[in-house]
Amino acid sequence: MRKAHICLALPALGLISLGACGGGPSAPNRSVQNLDANQIGVGASLSAACAGCHSHSSGAIVSLADYSEAHLIERLNWYKADVSGTTVMHRLARGYTEADIASIARHLSTQERPE
Repeated sequence: MRKAHICLALPALGLISLGACGGGPSAPNRSVQNLDANQIGVGASLSAACAGCHSHSSGAIVSLADYSEAHLIERLNWYKADVSGTTVMHRLARGYTEADIASIARHLSTQERPE
């Protein structure tokens, strides 16, 4: 029974942490107007995990705003294929399908760098 309580709490904790990273619905994103519904639904949802480290404001890890869709696909596939890799990027990439990677790359490549 204890496992059931933990499993129910994990999605709620994920939503709380997403809001803390500024990835919630109130976060400004001017480029959303230029995306079709499929890109917003899938690409934006999946790339929310990227924003925790690769946001414009974090400064710790490079922003992904200036990368092309092709480059992002190449790099995500590299992380996915590297079976000996143990970083967060390796672990995240292994969980994505080819379609997921394409959606993430499409969404991230359309993001504008804040002025």
